[in-house]
Amino acid sequence: MFELDFLQILACPACRGHLTLEGRESVAALICSGCSLVYPIQDGIPVLLKEEALPLQSWPVGRGSVVSRESSIA
Repeated sequence: MFELDFLQILACPACRGHLTLEGRESVAALICSGCSLVYPIQDGIPVLLKEEALPLQSWPVGRGSVVSRESSIA
């Protein structure tokens, strides 16, 4: 389960920008608005590797569906 409290200490590994959690429980990712990279969350664990990041344009799922701070991703 990904806890939203971790968002305060996580940063984009490519540009050190702010990450935003978007998506649903089954398909979620951390989005960097600074460099437009998407870091998928697999089994509740964000994959924060530049090599595994996707361009924002190629991640159609969850756009615009920001997860609230009260919830968490399983």
